[in-house]
Amino acid sequence: MRISVIDPVVGLDLGHSRAYFEEHRSADVAVEVVAIDEGPASIESDLDIVSAAPAIVRRAREAAAGGADAVVINCFADPALFASREAVRIPVVAPAQSAFALAATLTDRFSVLGTTDRDAPFTRDLWRRYGHVERGASVRAVDLPVLSLGHDADELRRRLVAASRAAIEQDGAGALILGCTAMSPHRRALADALAAEGHVGIPVIDPLAVALRTAEMLVRLGLRASDATWPPYP
Repeated sequence: MRISVIDPVVGLDLGHSRAYFEEHRSADVAVEVVAIDEGPASIESDLDIVSAAPAIVRRAREAAAGGADAVVINCFADPALFASREAVRIPVVAPAQSAFALAATLTDRFSVLGTTDRDAPFTRDLWRRYGHVERGASVRAVDLPVLSLGHDADELRRRLVAASRAAIEQDGAGALILGCTAMSPHRRALADALAAEGHVGIPVIDPLAVALRTAEMLVRLGLRASDATWPPYP
């Protein structure tokens, strides 16, 4: 099986992405990571999504034409997800939709750990789009823009723990979803820190890993997005 992962930004360190997917892929799955060649340096707004969308769709078409079995769009904003499903006839998945669906099997209310306050209305819009409004407990931000998430790992983890604690104790979250795929390497440390504080049994979900496994599952089951919902577009 071959899965194409689209990093929907320019200037990303693909070496880090490849290392991540080597760790999380199944043994019989080959993962190729490609970035877009024109668009934003990070996706933190609707304007960024619109700017990146044409290149994302182009990369999805290239992946399908090149024999990929599925596509994963590597961004929690799920940019150009529906457009890409119209463009190709292989499974196309993205982190937010995949993580929300998984969280709904684990709890009745979940929170998203976002980057800045801009994420709150954006995430609520995703909840509406995907039918999870009643399950969305809160969006708690770490108050760091995407491009600074990798500058100080200890500080990011401290802020993730504080945001998670508030989501659990004040908002009633039964599960937590990392709200940016750049946070993915911190999932295990966050879960361990929360358990040490007594919050045992609260799932911490890495949406990028879930998207990858969702893509694998769809390929193995011989499924893809419905033509009735996303009709092929020339």
